[in-house]
Amino acid sequence: MAVRVRIGVADLRAEGKFRSERVDQLIWGQEVQLLNETEGEYVRVRAPDGYEAFIIASSLKKSRERIRYKLSRSFAAGDLRLPLGSLLTDEDVSRLEVGKAILRSMDHTMDRIILARRYLGVPYLWGGVTEFGTDCSGLTQRVFSFNNLQLPRNADQQESVGSQVESLKDAAPGDLIFFPGHVGMHIGEGMMIHANLHFQRVTITNLLGRDAYSRNLRGSITSIRTYPVNQRSTLSMLNG
Repeated sequence: MAVRVRIGVADLRAEGKFRSERVDQLIWGQEVQLLNETEGEYVRVRAPDGYEAFIIASSLKKSRERIRYKLSRSFAAGDLRLPLGSLLTDEDVSRLEVGKAILRSMDHTMDRIILARRYLGVPYLWGGVTEFGTDCSGLTQRVFSFNNLQLPRNADQQESVGSQVESLKDAAPGDLIFFPGHVGMHIGEGMMIHANLHFQRVTITNLLGRDAYSRNLRGSITSIRTYPVNQRSTLSMLNG
């Protein structure tokens, strides 16, 4: 029997208390592994990406139902808001009255750049992974996850997998560009989409631009990585 998230967005905390640092988020339908540790109303779990942290126990529910669909955009049912990529069973679809137009099969994929652009303007949120608020690695992880490729959670972990690209001129759309503590997605011709604190939202930056921000970013690139396309798998930090 699977244990899944049963609220729209659930924060993962470094410690079992509300004022602890938000280190990640999970969304409706994602499955977790319960670990043998509790702190008050929080329980420690292992997320699908391997991240271990604390989540409010009441946001989880056991279910025997099979996940059949994912959402192609956010959906609201009363005060419940499900973000893009939420995972639903047949029972969920019926009970929440989710329209077929926004349901996609689990094998469905979308062009990474088109999907990433949907997040333009989304506020920067440390630990966030949704169109309600995201950080840099949350954005890249969510785009890849929708396309059935599970990246690790943090930028330095994502940099440890995939294959090396020699230079920015060799980068293809959808490759990830890494900096100290930061990551963005190349969308072509030196342009990068990324969630950043500089503008406090998801924006596009021309890495070939002459302004100070572009020059500073370009000069601090640590690596560029490419990843498989349309391949259902989890990228381990051991296979970089």
